[in-house]
Amino acid sequence: MGDVTILNPNRSVGSESNGEYSFQIVQQSLSCTSIEHLRETKLIMIAEIPQLGILKKPLAIYVTRIRENSSELYEISSPELDILETGESQEEALDEFYAFFVEDAKTLMTTDDNALHPSAKRLKDLYSEYIR
Repeated sequence: MGDVTILNPNRSVGSESNGEYSFQIVQQSLSCTSIEHLRETKLIMIAEIPQLGILKKPLAIYVTRIRENSSELYEISSPELDILETGESQEEALDEFYAFFVEDAKTLMTTDDNALHPSAKRLKDLYSEYIR
């Protein structure tokens, strides 16, 4: 079986809520190479980070569900902020993502710019675009 991809980059393809978090789904893709291997990715926009509150602007993150044989894994990533976290459920992966975001932002925001490597300074500048 070949790959099947579904994309809709021009408009929202829906919304999702797990009771704790709500998201706007912007783009969705599905890749299936066999009945045992499924990879589904959603591009979603989040407007709030627990512990930090509402962001200055929505943050694009990718939520990927990977099924291989009988196991499932979720990845939450932000290529822009160089974050990739995983979990056995979407909620667990989101919790890991949010925890990393908060700790990374706090560390970078409290470190003097002169003490940061240029790549870390770039990340600090990116975080400041999102955090109030």
